[in-house]
Amino acid sequence: MLSDYVLRKTTLRSFPVEISIGITSHCNSNCFMCPREEIKKHLGFMDFKLFKKIINEAKDYVELVYLHFDGEPLMHPQFFEMVKYCKDNGVTAGISTNAVLLDADRAQKLIDSGLDYLIISIDAASPETYKKVKGTDDYKRVVGNVKNYLILKKKAEKGPYTALQLIYLKENKEEAGQFKRLWKPYKADTLRIKPVLTFAGDVDLKNQDLAYSSNPCVYLWRQLSIHWDGVVTCIEMCRKMPLGNIKDKSLKEIWNSKTLVSLRKFHLRGDKNKMSICKNCNVPGLNLPIMLAGTIMNDFSFKKNLIRYEKLSLFVNSMLKKQNK
Repeated sequence: MLSDYVLRKTTLRSFPVEISIGITSHCNSNCFMCPREEIKKHLGFMDFKLFKKIINEAKDYVELVYLHFDGEPLMHPQFFEMVKYCKDNGVTAGISTNAVLLDADRAQKLIDSGLDYLIISIDAASPETYKKVKGTDDYKRVVGNVKNYLILKKKAEKGPYTALQLIYLKENKEEAGQFKRLWKPYKADTLRIKPVLTFAGDVDLKNQDLAYSSNPCVYLWRQLSIHWDGVVTCIEMCRKMPLGNIKDKSLKEIWNSKTLVSLRKFHLRGDKNKMSICKNCNVPGLNLPIMLAGTIMNDFSFKKNLIRYEKLSLFVNSMLKKQNK
């Protein structure tokens, strides 16, 4: 993947190393940094037959499959069957959850399921901030669920690699330190303060501290997102530029389709900012530490070590800024 990106190839020899499958667009939170109003126009649950088609096509080359993006995956009635199908086919699988439904029964099932990667997006360290960010009063319930899950995971001595996450916003940035102090004793595998994404401008985040990359978008060379109804897009949640539908085309056909090849050419010509969805999208660009890490390890290993590479990237960027002064 990275060699094609560096060599500026537009018809690729490699196939996506990461796929996000939106198994449902229903959600029990109302996060302001999520384009829920747009998502609500397309609500549904992925049919299990369609899910199996995707996994059957991707299993020979994909390195990580996420079973989420525009909804809460634990709301899908066949969620655990989907995880099992991934594991039966040798596919590394992960999810991001808000943990509202992560009661004792589901926590134990997650631990026993073989799921590889679990992101729990809490996004606050107080009930007041939680309500501002998530739009609900579920903070105490979520904290109780997550603590119980981590206790069960420790007792079982197994379970998915677990990241507790706070998406960094002006509304919660003062609680970042408190968030780390609160959760450090419970020994999740990692605690991550994650930059907020604009999802191709579908959500208004003008009051946030955002950074934009002028480089060609690496998503076009490394991953695809598939909505519950089969619509394929370059980035999660963005339906403004559909690349095809997995119901009537294969992933390989879509990956090197005229639309996606043209989009790669558009970015390589430096015309990224002439397209509104790309201009308003703040997907991070690649730098040397990230590229090296992506070259020497698979996508799941990279995700597990992401915080280290983010810190290294920040250090490299700060050194380069000093040199250019």
